[in-house]
Amino acid sequence: MPPKVTNNMWVAALLTATPSFVFGFALAALNSCLVKGDGNDEGKCFSGDDDDSNGCPQGTIYKDLDLDATKAQVATALGILGAWVGSLSGSAPSEKYGRKFTLLCNNVPIVLGAMLTATGDEYCLYVGRFVLGLGVGVGSVVAPVLLSEVADKDNAGMVTSIHQLMITLAIFVVAVLAYGFVTYVDHGWQYVQAFVVIPCTLMVLFQKYMYESPKWLCQRGRSSEARVVLQALREDDHDVDSELETIQMESKQLNSSGNDEVTWGEVFAHRHGVTVGVGLMTISALTGINTVIFYSTTIFAFAGFDEAILATSSVGLINFLATFVATGFTDKVDHTATTLPHGFHHHYYHYLYFHLLHHISILTLTLTLTTHTFYPYHFPSGGGSSWYSWAAASCSWHC
Repeated sequence: MPPKVTNNMWVAALLTATPSFVFGFALAALNSCLVKGDGNDEGKCFSGDDDDSNGCPQGTIYKDLDLDATKAQVATALGILGAWVGSLSGSAPSEKYGRKFTLLCNNVPIVLGAMLTATGDEYCLYVGRFVLGLGVGVGSVVAPVLLSEVADKDNAGMVTSIHQLMITLAIFVVAVLAYGFVTYVDHGWQYVQAFVVIPCTLMVLFQKYMYESPKWLCQRGRSSEARVVLQALREDDHDVDSELETIQMESKQLNSSGNDEVTWGEVFAHRHGVTVGVGLMTISALTGINTVIFYSTTIFAFAGFDEAILATSSVGLINFLATFVATGFTDKVDHTATTLPHGFHHHYYHYLYFHLLHHISILTLTLTLTTHTFYPYHFPSGGGSSWYSWAAASCSWHC
């Protein structure tokens, strides 16, 4: 039986996974606001000529902004582009200043991007989506790493799965919020876009319940602080000294190598790891989940659903509930044996996760950005790849 996850660990993990919630919320926030009514004509929504029995909802984005399908796709793609750029810059500050400090500071571009997106101006929407994407990119690289480094090795699967759980929870929450605000409130889409300010604020207010990575602290010669973190997060009878000694030995080996960063050459040298990470992302993308998450509301409207946003919320609910199935298996089944090729040893898995996650995220985001750029015009629903696939690849190391 894996050791119990303490209350302190649950609270710290949920706060650490706040960027994961923002990730999922930003992923789906625009989708649920792209509602046109029975006429399926965004131009009529903007001009006010939607005199159908079931016209454009009060709070749809199309009532305030003169957007067509192409502009909506551009706004969506700019979020992915920002996330790609953010993923390139997330590793360096987390190594220099710490995971916790990086995540706290990362709330600045997230809040700024959300507020710009919610201003009600078309060009602010584009800029805001890109800036929000920057924060999402940084957070989605650093948050799962910090979750892994504060978790006990025997329940790391459950703790790190909170990253994916929060993503799917946010996708469901945004649909529920949009149903209320976009359907019944004037300019409701703006409230939906600005909502991410709330979790960011809560994260800052309760930051004292978050903890820095013991591994990062030991690498900086701050073993006494690492001990305090382990004592706060582990059960009373846990052998803190033994765990701390293991972390110190790993840190000494890393420091003695004189190379904290993994190069792209080293990434591609581990073909199995790259194949699994990018392969799972690709498989996820080919299922069509990208179109569903980004444009489900539009798809349901085309299919004739009167309550397209409510239908979207059902997709989010199933997505969220399904995550519990995977979470239940993470520490009961040897995930390295079931997910990775035979002979892919446990220590090799941890090496790849801790040191190659940043590079895998960049690779998968590049594929995501490329497919979304070239393919949205071939599908009426605005297909293309999504951040969801990137999340699947990032999580493949611990889910």
